[in-house]
Amino acid sequence: MKSLVNDTIAPYFDRKKKELGLPKTQYSLWEIDCWSVHKSEEFRSWMKKEHSDIIISFVPGGCTDIWQPLYVGIR
Repeated sequence: MKSLVNDTIAPYFDRKKKELGLPKTQYSLWEIDCWSVHKSEEFRSWMKKEHSDIIISFVPGGCTDIWQPLYVGIR
């Protein structure tokens, strides 16, 4: 999970901030599912320490298709 954040998520947010002319201190919002690994104290503490500019928003269980309708397809 940490490699996903370090190698993909954080660099993506950094590129977008640069493209949009936003300061590096601009917060980014990352919406993720409520998996136990995501909600663990270890992961959340690591995120706060290493990537304090990324805010995590959890999608409640069973609500991915409501929160991200294109995730399941266009109806």
